[in-house]
Amino acid sequence: KRLSELSVGDKAYVRQTEITDDQEQLVLGSLLGDACLDIVESKRISKRYVNKGIRSRVRFRHGPKQYNYLMWKYKIMQPHAKTKPELKPSAGFTKSTASFGTTCNFWDITKYTVINGIKTPHIEWLSRINEFGLAVWFMDDGSTSSDSARFHTEGFTLAENEVIVKWLHGS
Repeated sequence: KRLSELSVGDKAYVRQTEITDDQEQLVLGSLLGDACLDIVESKRISKRYVNKGIRSRVRFRHGPKQYNYLMWKYKIMQPHAKTKPELKPSAGFTKSTASFGTTCNFWDITKYTVINGIKTPHIEWLSRINEFGLAVWFMDDGSTSSDSARFHTEGFTLAENEVIVKWLHGS
């Protein structure tokens, strides 16, 4: 049926690829690390109504030294990746960066990763992360020395860091 022929109560089937467990873990771990959310309000206007909705897309970005790592993320996120990442000039910390965004709506993940408009680590989010998501987070924001491994969480508040420490210790 054409959209104009649908009535209230009709069922519509949309062809949409679900995200896999590994893709979800990649998103959860990356959001704790270097990824960001693009939250967009969309408006669809027709003669009969205005439909406002909120979409949430994930953007992955890395510098030239991590380009192969970004390509690994890109391969996992297909078919949800918009475009293949290419190194382009940047005004940031490095002279160039590469990035890609997702095409599917990650609103379900956004609901428990964003509080008051800010990406905020909390126990509900952390409890969803498995070893794969933890490894992704470490690859984004971790480092090692001769006797230790560290997560660089300087961008989080003291309270958020306390939640992370508690979670890492299994409490």
